[in-house]
Amino acid sequence: MAAIGVLGPKGHLAEDDIWVITCLVVRAEYRGTGIATALLHEAVKHARKHGANTLRARPTDTTQIKKSSAALFTGILSTFDAAGFNHANQNRSRVLVELNLNQHSQTSNDS
Repeated sequence: MAAIGVLGPKGHLAEDDIWVITCLVVRAEYRGTGIATALLHEAVKHARKHGANTLRARPTDTTQIKKSSAALFTGILSTFDAAGFNHANQNRSRVLVELNLNQHSQTSNDS
């Protein structure tokens, strides 16, 4: 159904503490059930546990441009907004969002 993985090798040594979520993939029959939210929550926990200071992504803003589900692999902006990510930059339908893991409060579920 879902998985979290780490791709390597590290691409840029100067920014090893900045991690990027490139996609959130949920099978069609499970979409709309909260799995993408759970994946994002687990990605935040995983990044924090392994030393990331900042987590970035470029999800799709579906309020600006409607896209097919195949184009939403980077995630939906509202999911990242609900998780506390800040908007850093916007380019058409994609928004660069980031979460400072040193400032973002951990919930009781993060342990």
